[in-house]
Amino acid sequence: TMNDFHKKYGKCDLLLIDDIQFFADREKTQEEFFHTFNELVSNKKQICVTADRHPKQIMGIDKRITTRFEQGIITEIQPPKLDTKIAIIRKKCEINNISLPDDVIHFIATSLNNNIREIEGMITQTYAMANMVGAEITLDFTKEIFKEQINNKDIDLDTIIKLISKEFNLKPSEIKSKSRKQAIVSAKRTGIYLARELTKNSTTKIAQHFGLKDHSAVSHAIKVFNQKMTKDKDFQDKIEELKNKIKDEFCELCE
Repeated sequence: TMNDFHKKYGKCDLLLIDDIQFFADREKTQEEFFHTFNELVSNKKQICVTADRHPKQIMGIDKRITTRFEQGIITEIQPPKLDTKIAIIRKKCEINNISLPDDVIHFIATSLNNNIREIEGMITQTYAMANMVGAEITLDFTKEIFKEQINNKDIDLDTIIKLISKEFNLKPSEIKSKSRKQAIVSAKRTGIYLARELTKNSTTKIAQHFGLKDHSAVSHAIKVFNQKMTKDKDFQDKIEELKNKIKDEFCELCE
């Protein structure tokens, strides 16, 4: 009941509510929450609420409530970066008493995008399959389990350029240009490498699409890129993560 709600939550030190947008159009719930909110604030308690959009964009929520949200700190929760995903995987393994080699952890972190539930499922499935067949958990074993899940899609060159330009905060025309600005050169090389990795196009076709002289320029760009990845493991992990991000976004565009 509303009275029980008030008794339980009006006296807490910290109130955390997830998916506040589900309060939309529930007048009695909003009314009680409004009074509880005010009581907690007046007693200098802490309140944290989450939603899938900015408070101003939530329809069906009393304006008195959204204005109070705006009095606090509003921040967007960004998708986890690679190092955060690796830390999450290690923590999940610790909680579930699962031991995974570092190369398997990096593979899981870079093979999936940012869905933590999918990542957790991948950990559980790897461990379960290894136990079932009595196998050691290795990188090759893990890749074999998920080969269908991480299979490359038929991505076209325009999609590569579009998504790379978005990632590097550039215009597609800049990536195709002959500019020697470092940011553009870096984005172009990344796009060329991923175009070779994710599409079936020839080096000649890639050269034409990225505004290069000929196929030898593509080969040179890929050679430089591979050298950097060989020397820098963190850079390699970031490119693998970007590769999978592009595949995920491409799938979303197809839908």
